[in-house]
Amino acid sequence: MTLRRVPAALALGLVAALAAHAALFDGGHAMGGAYAGILVDLAALGGAGLAATVVLLAGARTAADGTVLAARIRELLPGWGEITTSGALWYALGERLEVAHAGVPFFAVVVILALAAWLVLRVASAALRALADIVFAIVRLVGCQAEPIEAPLKVSSALARAHRDTVWRARLLRAPPVIANA
Repeated sequence: MTLRRVPAALALGLVAALAAHAALFDGGHAMGGAYAGILVDLAALGGAGLAATVVLLAGARTAADGTVLAARIRELLPGWGEITTSGALWYALGERLEVAHAGVPFFAVVVILALAAWLVLRVASAALRALADIVFAIVRLVGCQAEPIEAPLKVSSALARAHRDTVWRARLLRAPPVIANA
């Protein structure tokens, strides 16, 4: 994993851990105990940071082509394994901060956390793609304010003949391909 993917992996892992905890305990208690508000705020801040990064990338001059923007956004998103690992670490931290309560089977935690990480990755990639499309459309709309000029182009026959003669002379003056490539 590259260093530029770490913030996204931490943010999306926290969201996956919060979602897995909510699914496992059915909203019976908040993850992190007294620190639940801070964890939710961190997850919201991470999501806003990802959205701001996409907006900044889309506003750059290198976003003239949508494929450049898509490639840069793809570089930011971590993989499923990174989100699952980060989610597991966040989940362990949240459970450590809580007071003792009835546990859940380890297998259930692993499965629900893996599903939550997959779901978070799919939602994040779709949201970032949609946000990039919107910002790219706005940048493209703002950049295309000049109207095209429609003027008939008249080419005289003398110009066409001169161009034809120049091309013919150029073909005769160059060396044959065998000598030129040797």
